[in-house]
Amino acid sequence: MNEEQLTRLRIRLQQKKERLEVTGVGITFYMPKLRRFLHFLTNQVFIAPILEELRANEIGAKDVAEFRQLPRLQAKQVFDRPRTDEDHAALVYHMLRGMCQDNWPVREITSALLGENPASASDEWAIHAELLSPLCEYVEERLDEQQSILGLLVRYKKRCEWFCKKELLTIIESEEAKKGDEKKRAEVEDVLKKDLYRYLHDQGIDFTIEPHSDRGEIDLILDQRGWDRKYLEGKVFDNDNRDAKYVIKGFGQLLHYLRQYNNTRGYLLVYKTCETQLVIEGAEYLGVIPFVRCEGKTIFILVVDICQYEKPVSQRVYKPIRITVDELVKAEPTSRTDAF
Repeated sequence: MNEEQLTRLRIRLQQKKERLEVTGVGITFYMPKLRRFLHFLTNQVFIAPILEELRANEIGAKDVAEFRQLPRLQAKQVFDRPRTDEDHAALVYHMLRGMCQDNWPVREITSALLGENPASASDEWAIHAELLSPLCEYVEERLDEQQSILGLLVRYKKRCEWFCKKELLTIIESEEAKKGDEKKRAEVEDVLKKDLYRYLHDQGIDFTIEPHSDRGEIDLILDQRGWDRKYLEGKVFDNDNRDAKYVIKGFGQLLHYLRQYNNTRGYLLVYKTCETQLVIEGAEYLGVIPFVRCEGKTIFILVVDICQYEKPVSQRVYKPIRITVDELVKAEPTSRTDAF
């Protein structure tokens, strides 16, 4: 997400929140506006994955169930107990969803939120102060984090294409000269992975390389020490041994990991070493970066073009290879012998 897009989304989020704050027409007329606001949040491509993670948060779900079962003053104690920002955001999101989508009794909830003096403020104030504001603050913080990782990968793409193309291609050619097709293939891809790892390390990003678990392997988990992990899978596209089908299988591998690790966001990095252009038909775009949404998950596809073209742009023949979104979302994952 570029800074301009992020700024526009923040402005829309703030404007809609402020309109709710000045409604002042009573809870009966307020609730339809709150439902529309929640609908707005869940339909924003970069906010929806954040909300999906909150929905799946077990601590938040457990706390809200306990809150609803207890008398008003005891429920307030449950709501105010110490917890992480993520767990508290999950709690308030569950409560907002319950009121807006499942018709939970609003006045009972706001009375409990207000504690010992339920008549001291309006129901709308209780919802804003205790639920809506904490959720919006959390969402904005997560948008910053999401912007940071995608921004780094975009900068890495430009770095390779603008400054490191010849260096990477020279190393690739050296590795390809070695004997053994499978070994050659693995070593070429290892070279490119190490370049990415070195770049991310220099940028101060914590990560784990190809971690093993009973759920399988993934090339890279970014921000491994934090609770918000980002999963990245890499592939090479040369339109020969590593053709469009190979890229499709790589997408399937990443989608498989996101299912297994119960995460909603991933990144597929494709190193393109041939003159053929890779086109993702039917994808949505963030700036020039295509992304695909399926099963509540968002996968960004960054093509790093390190091909050494023989002719300038004005003289090249456009040679597209097209991959459809339908092919991607139906893909079976690769085996680890041919994964990058």
